Amino acid sequence: MWYSYANDPSSFMAIPLDKVKEILEENKKGKLPEKLEDFSYISEPKSDFENVVGQDDLTRFDNL
Repeated sequence: MWYSYANDPSSFMAIPLDKVKEILEENKKGKLPEKLEDFSYISEPKSDFENVVGQDDLTRFDNL
């Protein structure tokens, strides 16, 4: 399951279901975890996105 903080919605964490259930049980007892990152598989998803703005040349089609 993917989670993020309300004040940082762009940072996602993958937390396994058994850990989610453990956190929910602790929440019912009034205990909140300090950091969700302690329970996560991945702190942020990796992205292969590259910003290529300005790297395209309109003349690349001239020789077609």
